[in-house]
Amino acid sequence: PLHRDGQLGFFNFMKNILNEADLNQLLTSESFKSGFEYIISDMNSHPVHLFQTLRALLLTETKNDDLALKSWQNWVEKTNSLKPYERESLSLINSSGFSDEHARAIEILCIRLGQQSST
Repeated sequence: PLHRDGQLGFFNFMKNILNEADLNQLLTSESFKSGFEYIISDMNSHPVHLFQTLRALLLTETKNDDLALKSWQNWVEKTNSLKPYERESLSLINSSGFSDEHARAIEILCIRLGQQSST
């Protein structure tokens, strides 16, 4: 059940960013769209892995660290219910500063978001 809640939480996060202009621009690229659709349809992955894969896809597509970071931070900011340490954890994903504690914070965040959607 918690794994399911975590996945639902990831998808709730994704729902928050679906109308973002930068995401919609990226979705015009067939390679990004294909990767994005794979990520949002993966019902077996751990939510932290899904976030890591999305962030890597963003960087691969933009080929620009600053642009990828700007989009990522914009997406993180769109989820209003984030606590400061959750926001920090999402911001650090795929960086050298990302730790097991950050991964656990993201996992707990996703479970919380998932449980909110199923009540």
